[in-house]
Amino acid sequence: MFNKAIIEGFIGKDAELKATSNGNAVATFPVATDERYKNKAGEKVEKTTWHNIVLWGKAAENLSTYLTKGRRVIVEGKISNRSYEKKDGSKGYVSEIIANNIVFLGGNDKEKAQSEQSEPAPTETEVEASYPEIDEEIPF
Repeated sequence: MFNKAIIEGFIGKDAELKATSNGNAVATFPVATDERYKNKAGEKVEKTTWHNIVLWGKAAENLSTYLTKGRRVIVEGKISNRSYEKKDGSKGYVSEIIANNIVFLGGNDKEKAQSEQSEPAPTETEVEASYPEIDEEIPF
């Protein structure tokens, strides 16, 4: 059996770092990927898909400051589906990519401006695959 996802895209908002009730660090952030094609009528179609990314443990603590809006990344991980209780009491469902490798790519003006003010992001980071117990909830 095989469960692997690899996406390349742009981070949609700064990573949000929190801790679970057991004290495990978890960072979440969205990544947008684009698809371009021509439909049957020959018209150009552009479609954006948003992916929820989850990063656990020390990697979440260490990388959350680099996972900023507009930054281009490659995320590699496994697809996970979970349910949660909405504010109105109903059940919601979400699909996520649990990251185990993140590659930072260059190429936007915002990143160049940030790199002049602070240390640059690492180019590639292997994420330690230490996921919490299945019954632990992501606090988002």
